[in-house]
Amino acid sequence: MSRTIWVLAALAFGAFVAGPALAMKGDVATGTISGTTVRNLATGKIRCVSGEIRDAKGLILNGTIKVMQGSTVIGQTKTSGGIYHVYDLKPGTYVFKFTSTGGKTAGKSVTVVSGKVLQINFRL
Repeated sequence: MSRTIWVLAALAFGAFVAGPALAMKGDVATGTISGTTVRNLATGKIRCVSGEIRDAKGLILNGTIKVMQGSTVIGQTKTSGGIYHVYDLKPGTYVFKFTSTGGKTAGKSVTVVSGKVLQINFRL
């Protein structure tokens, strides 16, 4: 049985997101969790990828996520409380590179599919 739970959450800078809560499927560690589309009501943008960044002990890390295609940086976002969101990516394969404020780095290859929200978490 499948059911949808609607959420309304306040994000940084007063933006609001409404949409079905993520339907958890798959394995978080490999980034195969996907859910339904979530639209930012303030900007109209559609979230493609979200995730959290933690160290090996489970403590929250803040820093910057760069979204790359090949060697070209096509966008970046900062984490807030260890959480990040990336909006409006076209379907395709990207590399997400995280750099913490303390200088730790990690990268993952991510394949974006139209109409799905991926949860890509980092453990450093």
